[in-house]
Amino acid sequence: MAAVLKAQKINKNDQNDGRGIAQMLGVGLYKEVHIKSDEACEEKVLLGSRRSLVKSRQQIMLCLRGLHKIYGIKIGTQSQFCKKVRESISLLPESISPSIEALLKALEGIEISLNILNKKVIDLGREDKVCQLLMTVPGVGALRAMTYKSVLDNSKTL
Repeated sequence: MAAVLKAQKINKNDQNDGRGIAQMLGVGLYKEVHIKSDEACEEKVLLGSRRSLVKSRQQIMLCLRGLHKIYGIKIGTQSQFCKKVRESISLLPESISPSIEALLKALEGIEISLNILNKKVIDLGREDKVCQLLMTVPGVGALRAMTYKSVLDNSKTL
């Protein structure tokens, strides 16, 4: 709409903007916007917070792997990651141990928060009728069902 109003090259004021908007509505040059429900917004906040924590966890893990790689130490996969990093601290110079320890504490804090949000997503998914229906599809768990439902935000179409 802003581009159409700007193209009219008239004095910019509320009256002229109102007239331009009314003309666009009259000829169908507008796009209807769906306003999401409060429930969908809450779900999106939960899922967005979880996504942010997952990205932060991955970033810290990559950083720790990279810092260890400098000294020729390979940490490996995600299973028992914190335990492997703690064991490897004795192989590193004492001057960098506080840095590694700080990253490790941050990672453990993220894991705790992530577990809380994961439990919340699973609980909401089990309680919600639409999510229960979506989870009957093989490979669809609570997280995917909740994501799909919050994006559509119209359970009548599901």
